Amino acid sequence: MVLVAKQMIGKIMKWFKHQTNARNDERVAHLEQLSGLEGYGFYIKLLEIVAESMDRTNKCSVTYPLTTWSHQLYIHHNKVTKLLGKCEVAGLVDVKYHTGNGVGNSQVRIEVIIPNLLKYRDNHTTNLQVTSKQEVEVEVEVEVEVEVAKPLAQTEKKLSVHAIQFSFESGEFTNINGQLSVWEKAYPAVNIQGELNKAAAWLIANPKNRKSNYAKFLTGWLSRTQDKAPAQGGGKKELSTDDFLKKMGAK
Repeated sequence: MVLVAKQMIGKIMKWFKHQTNARNDERVAHLEQLSGLEGYGFYIKLLEIVAESMDRTNKCSVTYPLTTWSHQLYIHHNKVTKLLGKCEVAGLVDVKYHTGNGVGNSQVRIEVIIPNLLKYRDNHTTNLQVTSKQEVEVEVEVEVEVEVAKPLAQTEKKLSVHAIQFSFESGEFTNINGQLSVWEKAYPAVNIQGELNKAAAWLIANPKNRKSNYAKFLTGWLSRTQDKAPAQGGGKKELSTDDFLKKMGAK
């Protein structure tokens, strides 16, 4: 019997390893403190969506319009941005907001990056089993240890370019101009400049709490402020998830 390995084409990540003690991870525990089981389930579904798109290039990110994320995750678009913010605050994902052509929420494109997926990816090979008169092609799944140090370092270096910084001397954030319009769309109930001033004042008053990722810090700050803001439109009741999905399906 001879086994011949055949290279698979296209998407190759059909499953990822999930450790039984994943809930004890410090970042996962932080997420559960912020949003409970709902946040944990949201994160697992994010892992599935991003993992499904991974290929041999080790790309560990997905970019969709906000409306598409809402459909993929089966929740209201407001809840999408809220839970993404909490996942980012917990340090589980990186989120980038991009503006593009479109109307309303379809104009906002959200990129979700999960570098840690590289640690838990699978490896699929297809074996050709040859018998005396019959050939049977069998797909087997083999766990392999993937060298992730170099890809992760490259990803982190790429993400650090033009990163938001804070100057304790001037009391101002830098490299935020490209994010202002995105934040205004993502957090419509928030006075962005006013909250940036408050965040700056807090950092100056707490110099020991320097941040390694100010984009994550500000996203979490604005997300919490959005959650606390009164409903817009004179107290108009927000659509339930079912009503929102019915409305989207009718279009």
